[in-house]
Amino acid sequence: MAQPLSQNPSARYRFSLPRVIVYALSLIVMALFGLGLLVKPETAGWSALLAPLFLLLISGIALLILLRQLKFFGQDVVVIGPEGILDRRLSARPLPWDQILAAEIKKASLTKTLVVVKSDNKTVDLDFILLNAAPHNAFQVIQAHLAKG
Repeated sequence: MAQPLSQNPSARYRFSLPRVIVYALSLIVMALFGLGLLVKPETAGWSALLAPLFLLLISGIALLILLRQLKFFGQDVVVIGPEGILDRRLSARPLPWDQILAAEIKKASLTKTLVVVKSDNKTVDLDFILLNAAPHNAFQVIQAHLAKG
């Protein structure tokens, strides 16, 4: 079971099972497509091998990353509480509020990312694509904490 950050955290986000299943299945389909191209290439030569090998490599890497993240399945992955923001996929300790300047939602068609700007002007990307919430939910909670000072 996940270690609680505090007695009353502001927000907790976990992996969404349907999102994880769709993501994993799409990676498997992409890998099988690449494998199929390898087994029965349309043309001969090295160029015919590059596309399927690339598909297999990319889908394999993405699947390994997914499996690494799934060790937190059933636990709170992102926790926003009095101590700060914790993304267990990135750190074991929360980023304290006094080190956070701002937050913004990354604008792109398929991304679900919240960008946290630290006091040293470095950024931390919180990826919500496989979690049970959209980044705007977390953004509102973070803005409320930052407004308190």
